[in-house]
Formats: sequence, C-alpha cells, structure tokens
Amino acid sequence: SNTVQSVQLDLHNVQIGRRIMESKTKREQRIEGTKENIVNVAGDLFAMKGIANVAFDDIAKEAGYSRTTVYSHFSSKDDITNYIVLRTMNTVLNAIRKVVKSTAQADGQFRLLCYELVALCDDNPFFFKCMLEYIDASPEGRKNDPVLEEIYQVGEKLNEEFARMLAGGVEQGK
Repeated sequence: SNTVQSVQLDLHNVQIGRRIMESKTKREQRIEGTKENIVNVAGDLFAMKGIANVAFDDIAKEAGYSRTTVYSHFSSKDDITNYIVLRTMNTVLNAIRKVVKSTAQADGQFRLLCYELVALCDDNPFFFKCMLEYIDASPEGRKNDPVLEEIYQVGEKLNEEFARMLAGGVEQGK
C-alpha cells in the first residue's frame, strides 16, 4: 500500500512538473511574441518618423502594451535597434548559408547572394539601414551589452561564410 501511494505520488509530481514545463514554454513563447511585436512596431515607427522622433510611449501605444511592458523587454531605443540589427544579421547569415550550400558555381553563388540581399533589403529597408549604420562593435560596447556581443559573433560568422564562398570561387578559378 505504501509503495502504491509512493508511485501515485511520484506520478502526480511528474504530471505537475510537466504542466509547469509546458506553461513555461507557453509563457516563454508569449514573451517572445510580445518582444517581436514590440520590435516590429518600433521598427515601423522608426522607419516612418526616425528613431529620435519616436518615444517609448509611442511604441507602447501602437503595440497595444503599457510602457512598463515595453520597458520590461527593452531598456532603451538603442536596445530595440540592437535587437533589430541582430535579427537582420541572422537573416543575412541564413541567406548566405543557403547560397553557400547551393550547388551553383562560385559566380552563380555570388549572383544568388546579391539577389537574396536585394530581396531582403527591399522587404525591410529600415532594418538593413540599422544593420549598416548602428552597429557598435567596439570591445567596450560588446563588454557592456550581450546583444552587441551576439551581433559581433554573428558578424564574424557572416565573414566566415563569405570567405568560404570566395575560397570556393578561387578553387574554381572564377
């Protein structure tokens, strides 16, 4: 009887643990969705009005959140801009990896990469502008901001992938 109760208690604890894990996952998904929504709204507002002309209150109102909610995800407009840069750089990294994995010759890969970058830029011109203009890759900046360090690391991966593509072209004599 004690063994049966012990097994039932263990089973009950496992079920509770699963529910906690599932709710954390849903909670994390909700948090990430909120963060993405804030970034998308902020990006649109920044593109329309300029970063300097957009207040946190504007972002919160347009996104449908309180100012506190926006601040719980981002402490400043620079944080939002850095997140935009990181997201855009990851998109570019995925594009270059896709091209490098293609079976095209090096000159074809280069053309494919150009087409990919133009399409990405056409879809999100402001995000590309942020990526090209607002990156602080200084050691001091990276030391104080983990997102800047992550941006730097993604940039290094971009350089590696591009170098790999160029090396393939040299090997092919293209």
